[in-house]
Amino acid sequence: MTRPTAVERFHARVKVMPNGCLEWTHDSDHHGYGRLSVGGKKVAAHRFAWELAHGPIPAGMYVLHRCDNPPCVNAYGCLFLGTQSENNADRDSKGRNAMSARTHCPKNHPYDEENTAISQGRRFCRECHRVADAAYRAKKRTA
Repeated sequence: MTRPTAVERFHARVKVMPNGCLEWTHDSDHHGYGRLSVGGKKVAAHRFAWELAHGPIPAGMYVLHRCDNPPCVNAYGCLFLGTQSENNADRDSKGRNAMSARTHCPKNHPYDEENTAISQGRRFCRECHRVADAAYRAKKRTA
């Protein structure tokens, strides 16, 4: 008995949903994106679906979801190609940016205009930074 091909295994693990999504029903990562073993390597099911339907993904391009449904592998209705910047903009426009959803730092200082700074694309709490800097300078003086 021969083992089913990756394409056969892929089609066997997809379920048609009422909303038009084709959901991956097998192994997934911690973000909910489907995973498929191809040639001994784990690949993202939505990327496999795209390549199966449209051919290779150009270098530097990502496969994005219009439906915002990580297990979806519908390459003709829900998936589209985009750059990293377009992927980030899509995520942010749908309110899925975990950082922007937080209103306070871990020490419960507000992330507001006055207390928030951005460095290397990441925001940080000015108050926590001020306290840590003061502690560092005090330790340096006593050493």
